Amino acid sequence: AHERPFEEEALAKVAQTLGFDAQAAASAPAALAAIAGHIKGDPARILICGSLYLAGHVLALADGIKPQSN
Repeated sequence: AHERPFEEEALAKVAQTLGFDAQAAASAPAALAAIAGHIKGDPARILICGSLYLAGHVLALADGIKPQSN
């Protein structure tokens, strides 16, 4: 387990106050599963906040979702 400086619920509440439709998830796989049914466009855009390690981990989990190149 990795140390988390902020709780998931607290970060989601901050994002919600900024106008984002944010929900907390306990893990990267849980977050991907939660948003999978909400993706309606192509390409999907997912904001990953954290380290490059986390971003790489999420991209590896997101089989079939290609990173946006710009």
